[in-house]
Amino acid sequence: MSRIYRCHSRLSADLQGPVVNQQPLHLRQSSIDGACGPHCALMALQLLGAVERDELDDIPKAASKPLTKLWKRAADVYFAGSRPKQLQSLLEPFADTVRSRFIRKLALEHAVECLDNDGVCIVGISNRDYSHWVVAVGVSAPDEYQDPDALLILDPDAPPVPMAPWNAVLHVSLNRNKRHRYLSVEGTCKVVIDSVLALSSVAAEDMEVDLTE
Repeated sequence: MSRIYRCHSRLSADLQGPVVNQQPLHLRQSSIDGACGPHCALMALQLLGAVERDELDDIPKAASKPLTKLWKRAADVYFAGSRPKQLQSLLEPFADTVRSRFIRKLALEHAVECLDNDGVCIVGISNRDYSHWVVAVGVSAPDEYQDPDALLILDPDAPPVPMAPWNAVLHVSLNRNKRHRYLSVEGTCKVVIDSVLALSSVAAEDMEVDLTE
C-alpha cells in the first residue's frame, strides 16, 4: 500500500528543491533575523502566483507597489518576529489577488480543506523553546480512501531537500500531551498549533463561485 501525497498544483521540484514556474520557491531565513513570517508570506505569494521569484532579488526597488508595501511593513517585524495580525497585514497590499483569513477553531480540518482547494496555509507552531511560522503546501494520507494524517511543510528555517516539494512534515494526530509531532531536516520536536492563516487565489475563488451559479 503506497502513501498518497497531494501538493499545490503549481508546485514541483528539481535538484534545488521546490520550484514554481521553473524558479526556486524556498526562501531560507538566517539564524538571527526572526523573519520566518515574511519569508513564509513571500513563499505563499509565489505559490499563488502573486509575485515572481525574480521580483524578490531587490525588493526595496521592486516595480510592484504591493511588494514594496509588504517590504516596508516587514521591516517592523524582521528582527522581532511576527504576531498573527502583523503577519496578515503583510498580505494586505495583495488583497486584489490573494484572500486571507485566520482559523483558530478546528484549524487543522479547515487547513486540509484549504489545501485540497489549491490554497496555501501559513501555520504558527510553538513549544517552550521557540515560536515559528511555516508554510503548508499539501497533505499526506495513508491511502486515497483515508483522511490526511499530515501536512506537507516548507520551513524557512531548514534547507530545501533536492527533488522534494517540501522539507518538513506536521502530523495531524495529537500525542497524550496534546502535542503534534513535527519533523524537518533539522530534527524532530513536539509542537502546538497556535493559528492557521489560510490563503487562496481571488481568481480561483471567483471561478469556483461562477461554477456554482
